Amino acid sequence: IEGIEETLILADVGVKTATEVCDNIRKKLKKADDTSDETVKKLLKEELTEILNSFLRSLSPRERQVFICHYCYCDSIKDIARQFGFTQSKVKMMLSRTRKKLLEHLKREEVYI
Repeated sequence: IEGIEETLILADVGVKTATEVCDNIRKKLKKADDTSDETVKKLLKEELTEILNSFLRSLSPRERQVFICHYCYCDSIKDIARQFGFTQSKVKMMLSRTRKKLLEHLKREEVYI
Protein backbone atom coordinates (compact mmCIF):
# COMPACT_ATOMS: atom_id res chain seq x y z
CA ILE A 1 0.00 0.00 0.00
CA GLU A 2 2.86 2.41 0.78
CA GLY A 3 4.07 2.02 -2.81
CA ILE A 4 0.61 2.90 -4.10
CA GLU A 5 0.41 5.91 -1.80
CA GLU A 6 3.79 7.17 -3.02
CA THR A 7 2.80 6.60 -6.65
CA LEU A 8 -0.47 8.51 -6.19
CA ILE A 9 1.38 11.42 -4.58
CA LEU A 10 3.99 11.46 -7.36
CA ALA A 11 1.14 11.38 -9.90
CA ASP A 12 -0.16 14.62 -8.36
CA VAL A 13 -3.26 13.03 -6.90
CA GLY A 14 -2.53 15.06 -3.78
CA VAL A 15 -1.33 13.99 -0.35
CA LYS A 16 -4.76 14.22 1.28
CA THR A 17 -6.48 12.15 -1.40
CA ALA A 18 -3.64 9.62 -1.64
CA THR A 19 -3.70 9.12 2.13
CA GLU A 20 -7.48 8.87 2.23
CA VAL A 21 -7.59 6.38 -0.66
CA CYS A 22 -4.89 4.20 0.91
CA ASP A 23 -6.51 4.35 4.35
CA ASN A 24 -9.79 3.19 2.81
CA ILE A 25 -7.99 0.37 1.00
CA ARG A 26 -6.28 -0.71 4.23
CA LYS A 27 -9.63 -0.86 6.04
CA LYS A 28 -11.19 -2.90 3.26
CA LEU A 29 -8.20 -5.25 3.13
CA LYS A 30 -8.56 -5.95 6.85
CA LYS A 31 -12.22 -6.84 6.39
CA ALA A 32 -11.51 -8.96 3.32
CA ASP A 33 -8.48 -10.63 4.91
CA ASP A 34 -6.93 -10.71 1.44
CA THR A 35 -3.86 -8.67 0.50
CA SER A 36 -3.26 -10.07 -2.99
CA ASP A 37 -2.17 -7.67 -5.73
CA GLU A 38 -5.42 -8.33 -7.58
CA THR A 39 -7.49 -7.35 -4.55
CA VAL A 40 -5.43 -4.19 -3.97
CA LYS A 41 -5.82 -3.19 -7.64
CA LYS A 42 -9.56 -3.83 -7.49
CA LEU A 43 -9.92 -1.72 -4.35
CA LEU A 44 -7.79 1.09 -5.83
CA LYS A 45 -9.98 1.10 -8.93
CA GLU A 46 -13.09 1.28 -6.74
CA GLU A 47 -11.71 4.21 -4.75
CA LEU A 48 -10.74 6.21 -7.84
CA THR A 49 -14.05 5.37 -9.49
CA GLU A 50 -15.87 6.73 -6.43
CA ILE A 51 -14.05 10.07 -6.80
CA LEU A 52 -15.33 10.34 -10.37
CA ASN A 53 -18.80 9.08 -9.47
CA SER A 54 -19.15 11.68 -6.72
CA PHE A 55 -18.56 14.31 -9.42
CA LEU A 56 -21.06 12.72 -11.78
CA ARG A 57 -23.71 12.64 -9.03
CA SER A 58 -23.26 16.39 -8.57
CA LEU A 59 -24.35 17.08 -12.16
CA SER A 60 -27.89 17.53 -13.37
CA PRO A 61 -29.25 14.44 -15.13
CA ARG A 62 -28.95 16.11 -18.54
CA GLU A 63 -25.35 17.28 -17.94
CA ARG A 64 -24.42 13.81 -16.72
CA GLN A 65 -26.00 12.13 -19.77
CA VAL A 66 -24.24 14.41 -22.24
CA PHE A 67 -20.90 14.04 -20.44
CA ILE A 68 -21.14 10.24 -20.32
CA CYS A 69 -22.29 9.99 -23.94
CA HIS A 70 -19.25 11.94 -25.11
CA TYR A 71 -16.51 10.80 -22.75
CA CYS A 72 -17.55 7.23 -21.95
CA TYR A 73 -19.31 6.14 -25.12
CA CYS A 74 -17.33 8.40 -27.49
CA ASP A 75 -20.49 9.71 -29.14
CA SER A 76 -19.80 12.61 -31.47
CA ILE A 77 -21.06 16.09 -30.68
CA LYS A 78 -23.26 15.86 -33.76
CA ASP A 79 -24.84 12.59 -32.55
CA ILE A 80 -25.37 13.94 -29.02
CA ALA A 81 -27.01 17.09 -30.41
CA ARG A 82 -29.35 15.00 -32.52
CA GLN A 83 -30.15 12.62 -29.63
CA PHE A 84 -31.02 15.39 -27.16
CA GLY A 85 -32.48 17.91 -29.62
CA PHE A 86 -29.69 20.44 -28.97
CA THR A 87 -27.57 22.43 -31.33
CA GLN A 88 -23.96 21.32 -31.67
CA SER A 89 -22.95 24.65 -30.17
CA LYS A 90 -25.00 23.93 -27.05
CA VAL A 91 -23.42 20.49 -26.66
CA LYS A 92 -19.93 21.97 -27.00
CA MET A 93 -20.75 24.61 -24.38
CA MET A 94 -22.23 22.01 -22.00
CA LEU A 95 -19.13 19.84 -22.31
CA SER A 96 -16.83 22.81 -21.77
CA ARG A 97 -18.69 23.89 -18.63
CA THR A 98 -18.80 20.33 -17.33
CA ARG A 99 -15.04 19.92 -17.83
CA LYS A 100 -14.52 23.09 -15.81
CA LYS A 101 -16.77 21.72 -13.07
CA LEU A 102 -14.76 18.48 -13.11
CA LEU A 103 -11.50 20.39 -12.68
CA GLU A 104 -12.99 22.35 -9.77
CA HIS A 105 -14.25 19.12 -8.19
CA LEU A 106 -10.84 17.47 -8.53
CA LYS A 107 -9.13 20.50 -7.00
CA ARG A 108 -11.50 20.35 -4.02
CA GLU A 109 -10.63 16.68 -3.67
CA GLU A 110 -6.95 17.66 -4.04
CA VAL A 111 -6.56 15.58 -7.19
CA TYR A 112 -4.33 17.49 -9.60
CA ILE A 113 -4.03 16.65 -13.26
